[in-house]
Amino acid sequence: MSQPEVRVGSTAQLFEPEESSCDACGEPLDAAVEDDDHESFVPAGEGALLWFRDGVVREEKRPLCAACAAAIGMTALSRWATEEDEG
Repeated sequence: MSQPEVRVGSTAQLFEPEESSCDACGEPLDAAVEDDDHESFVPAGEGALLWFRDGVVREEKRPLCAACAAAIGMTALSRWATEEDEG
């Protein structure tokens, strides 16, 4: 029979800054991206989750990479346009 694994931590680990990652795809959000011979700045996007509960509209901001922010935004626009056309 194997012995259980024991891990020891401290409260300092709770307050370490987390590496920010995209909420949709999980890729790390980097401020600078190297492209060929130069660096360029790629802004991170931000999404908002909205829901209604107990008579209150609640909002939660979530980080998104530029590609996921564009894809989610374009999908929302196309669905809105489709609903407008249908009636």
